[in-house]
Amino acid sequence: MTCTRGLDRLGWDESWSDTVRTYGRCGQPARVVSTDDEGISAVLGADGLVRTSLGGAALAKLAEDPDQAPCPGDWVVVRQWPDGPATVELVLPRHNTVRSLVAGGASGPAMAANVDLVVVVLPIEQLSAATGGPDAPRGLPPRGGDIPTVVVAAEGRSAPSGAGAPDWSGAHGVEVLRWNPKSSEGMARLRQRLHGDETALLVGAPRLRSGLLAAMTGAIPVPQRSPPGGTDRLVVVPGGGCLIDLSRVGVVQTGRTRQDPPG
Repeated sequence: MTCTRGLDRLGWDESWSDTVRTYGRCGQPARVVSTDDEGISAVLGADGLVRTSLGGAALAKLAEDPDQAPCPGDWVVVRQWPDGPATVELVLPRHNTVRSLVAGGASGPAMAANVDLVVVVLPIEQLSAATGGPDAPRGLPPRGGDIPTVVVAAEGRSAPSGAGAPDWSGAHGVEVLRWNPKSSEGMARLRQRLHGDETALLVGAPRLRSGLLAAMTGAIPVPQRSPPGGTDRLVVVPGGGCLIDLSRVGVVQTGRTRQDPPG
């Protein structure tokens, strides 16, 4: 029997239940929090945070397709073995994939998956500097697909509270929210955008990104320990929704790759 209690706060819904029934394996669903280069993943499921390695079925898939390596935001099927270890047996087909850009503009490996919203946090003056021209704000990652984007314009010393942020929503398809890092101004609207069960990709200026993450989570990351490799990780927002904190910039979203059910 598949246990899904509490997974709705991580973005689990009936569509994922249908996917598990189609691609089912022996085990329980969980969401990938972080990964490392040795195939170790921290995953969050109904029973909490678990450290996993890749099982035989997942290793076989990975040998056929390197894109099958788990990444933050993936939904996976985890098997708990009687002698203690837990293994990822299957990476469920992604709704969408966030990839790095490599030389020549080609798409690199998957960095995150199953994102509902892209949140870019930048200094408000960085946006204001572009108001006179037709270009999009500097610092916005190149994008493809139709994932909504919100730009969080952080007020600072050079832009006092109340300074206007340009409206890019018409010309560039993005919504701009203003955020004062010294107060909670702007947080309520951003929380509303997560709708309680959605996942936002968080990119942008490192210090501001870290501050926004702390403001959204009450400065207590979930899980409360370092990820097994690097800083890219999924964080649960108290009250609902998730953020995937992506330390690297310059990303592109691609559509879901069609996959046939396993025989």
